[in-house]
Amino acid sequence: LAMLEDVALRSPGLIQDMFIDSGDGTFTVRFFRSSSNPEYVTVDRFLPVAGDNTFAFANSSDPFNDAGNALWAALAEKAYAQLNESGWINSNGEDNEYWDLDGGFADRAMDHITGQNAVMIAMPDGAATVLGSAIANDFLAGKMIVFCSDLDGVAANIVAQHCYAMLGYDAATGIFTLGNP
Repeated sequence: LAMLEDVALRSPGLIQDMFIDSGDGTFTVRFFRSSSNPEYVTVDRFLPVAGDNTFAFANSSDPFNDAGNALWAALAEKAYAQLNESGWINSNGEDNEYWDLDGGFADRAMDHITGQNAVMIAMPDGAATVLGSAIANDFLAGKMIVFCSDLDGVAANIVAQHCYAMLGYDAATGIFTLGNP
């Protein structure tokens, strides 16, 4: 979801072109196996809802019956879970469950969404301090940047083993703004 958020910020046309409304209550969603090999998945409009009548995955905590909900991310997530059954995303390909998307690699998801090669760079403790200006320059140049946290040793305001989209940079303060999908 962080990759979808990043692409929506930087290249909204890629998101718009990703969906085809079939006009029969279904959407065909485009992903890329490689830059020249699009894959299409058709999903219906039905999305998983938790016991408290909120969405269970994308759009979690949003009431399912709110007409103002933007559902494109939830439909993309559903299609990606279904596509996983083919085995080329990140798991064994035995099922198309949402939980199988957990623990995937951010760079592979970005490749699948955009059709462009993405690079994942591991940054040891303290690297952001040293590389902060390079990251900021890349962001200001229009590059899509996603941060993923470690399993252990993360700050109290960071979810462990989770990805965040970089949404902004304040040059005066040196502070990055991250979006938590």
